[in-house]
Amino acid sequence: MEILDGFVHELAAYGQVESTIMPTKEQIKSSDVIAFISNEELVLDAKIWAEINASKAIKIVVGDIIPQLTQMTDWQRAGEVEVYKLAGKTLDQPFLTRQLTAPQSEVIASASSYSKEVPAVIQKEGFLYLAPVALQQKTHLVAKQAIQKILDHQNVIAQSSLLLITNVDYNTNVERLQKIIDALRQENIPITLQIKTTIKDNKNNRIFKLRDNKPLVKLLRQVQQDGAKFVMKNERLGSVPMDFEEITIDGLYPIGSNYQYEGIPLRIQNTVNTYLPTKSGAIIEYVPIVLRYNVENITVAKEVVAAELRPYTGLNTVGVILQYPAYGKVSELKEYIASLDTIAQYEWLDLRKLPLRIDNEHVTVIQGESVEIIQHTPKWRMLVKRYQDNPAELLLWGMALFVLAFVVLFFINTLFMRLTLRKRLFKERSNHG
Repeated sequence: MEILDGFVHELAAYGQVESTIMPTKEQIKSSDVIAFISNEELVLDAKIWAEINASKAIKIVVGDIIPQLTQMTDWQRAGEVEVYKLAGKTLDQPFLTRQLTAPQSEVIASASSYSKEVPAVIQKEGFLYLAPVALQQKTHLVAKQAIQKILDHQNVIAQSSLLLITNVDYNTNVERLQKIIDALRQENIPITLQIKTTIKDNKNNRIFKLRDNKPLVKLLRQVQQDGAKFVMKNERLGSVPMDFEEITIDGLYPIGSNYQYEGIPLRIQNTVNTYLPTKSGAIIEYVPIVLRYNVENITVAKEVVAAELRPYTGLNTVGVILQYPAYGKVSELKEYIASLDTIAQYEWLDLRKLPLRIDNEHVTVIQGESVEIIQHTPKWRMLVKRYQDNPAELLLWGMALFVLAFVVLFFINTLFMRLTLRKRLFKERSNHG
């Protein structure tokens, strides 16, 4: 059922979706598309079915059901078949599906076992049926293509893409990262950095924090001010709040993590498909694609990336997250970017332009036309954290302030003594005068 629920996002990319289990006549009359998404037969009043069948709205059926639609009057189910392929491509695992009797001329994609073929996608004018097996393929390519074909895809957003610079941590070379940022700005590509707040040196049994690389923190603060957005790379779910506190103490405010966590709006994963909002507000599925770094032959590497991207070309309800590490070569990244235009026309996703709110015990960030930051962590807590991380540095600052205070007191005392002596000297001259 979860896979059916997730498919609602697919329809949301084409317009506003209103979910209901008991549609009213008013809802039916005002709908351009009526979608039935279920694995259980729908029980509706006969008058509602009559209203649905009289409607000129496009009908989409998703799931192992045969609603009382005129387009499905003669359909029947037969026995179950274990299929291994969908539209000629091997599934990740075998899938048990029911056979349907429907006109073969209307079948546009089939699932197959070793000896039988089962209709998976059936389409005719104003009608589309997607069997559950059509949703088993990675990113639902067959199903997405069928929906895009029947709906007015001219109104759909351009294909969305997010370029994510990964592996920003204590070891990051600041000059190299600056060059990568400059290269992205030249291409008008929004800057999104994936940051790891803490890394462990197992060899020497030491822990390094992002703030230990002061030039890096300074650069990150500057690019954040210029509109760059950050997401965290956390080792585990339990480390999210601790890492979030660490990074906000340094004045950096991430809007996402690779884990789902309350108060942090975006989840961006490196190896698993995820759902993200687009500039238009629609939520679509994003596929992670790695741009290989330090390759021997960049031409071959670009061909590999092109082969990974082509299945999604023209499919506007699938976005891509292109990932390149901060320790890669700037020239190599430029080559990849230049090759993208030869594959498809992408609209770069700018996370800064999404209305978001981060609510956490440490900070609240409200992102709209401007960014409002409300810090909840007390100043003393921030000082204590800094002392815990680097007591020697804080001790040196304390000594410096102590010496400064001593010098100030010395000058104040000297000034006071000079004024006192002048006053006494003035009185003595007045008495002897």
